[in-house]
Amino acid sequence: MKRITLFSFWVFFLAAKHCQGGVYGSLEKGLKGPESFSGFRLSLGELRGTEADDKTIPVEPGSLRADYLALRERLEKLPAPTPGEQMELAVARMRLGQPDAAMAQLERLVDREELPDQDRFLGMLNLAACYAAQATRQGDVAFLLRAVTTQRRALDAWPTNLEKAPKGWDFGVWRALLGAEEAQYRLWRSRLREGANTFATLKLEDLRGGPVPGFGKEYSAGPASPIFWREAVDDLALVQQMVLWNPTDNRLYWLYGEWLNARGEVASARVVLEELVDARRLRNFPDLVSHWQILRAAADAMQGAPKDQPAQSDATALSGAEAEKAPAGLELPNWRTLLVGLCLGVVVLLLAQMQWRSLNRRR
Repeated sequence: MKRITLFSFWVFFLAAKHCQGGVYGSLEKGLKGPESFSGFRLSLGELRGTEADDKTIPVEPGSLRADYLALRERLEKLPAPTPGEQMELAVARMRLGQPDAAMAQLERLVDREELPDQDRFLGMLNLAACYAAQATRQGDVAFLLRAVTTQRRALDAWPTNLEKAPKGWDFGVWRALLGAEEAQYRLWRSRLREGANTFATLKLEDLRGGPVPGFGKEYSAGPASPIFWREAVDDLALVQQMVLWNPTDNRLYWLYGEWLNARGEVASARVVLEELVDARRLRNFPDLVSHWQILRAAADAMQGAPKDQPAQSDATALSGAEAEKAPAGLELPNWRTLLVGLCLGVVVLLLAQMQWRSLNRRR
């Protein structure tokens, strides 16, 4: 299927968050197709918020985090949970920021082959995601190696037909998830070749794990940009699925933003890169900052009239229907001005009449 002075530590910590993988559980929201940018950002924000510290950030009722907390509490109270329920509990712990407990539980399920045949490969995929999360947290390539080998085992055990697939899967789901998991495997394998540097480096890579075709050429906003990708151009849902599987993966999120730009969605691409630069504090990477500045300038230029050209006020502007009704060469009257003038005229007339009566009485 998304630093050793104090400053150097933060740069390392923020750039390193880029390993996880396909996660399968009852609360996971798989994409049935491409999602709108606003809807996708909402889903991503929910996933990023599930690992929040309960002691410092209140739990919002109805949120995904609240659902996972309730699921974990319910499953932990079961006296004899089934293997499927144990995997559900492991996924809940993983999403709530407990990869150690999740990893130990999934290792037991996978090693002892306790899961049903149709769910065994899902257990391997969840375990691979746990290993990848641990690799990110600890900066340990050994865990990334475990993620790659476990992911390979899961792909080798992938159901060969729908009869062997989990309940509810159709051919579209089977094919889309297989493509995403294969892409995830390629990314992890490519990052494994980088060694320990993979946890401290932010670079743009395509879904094959290799360099982006056209990267390094003159960058521009919109479809004219030379940055395109073999998979990403064809399948928005694939890119979005991988980002949701890896909600803290800065490399994948940058790829998503650049892909939006390649589609011509400049304003949305600017939002993504701006989040990476500002909210995730990745100003130390010149290529990212340069692309963000170009997108910001282009997005600002697309918004409304130029700043030196004042906008026409609502009081004097003509609507399209009014403009069509007005004869050529004539302007429609400003009714507000006429009404104010009429009222002033009436007041002046009344005052003049009162003055006239006062003069007549004196005579």
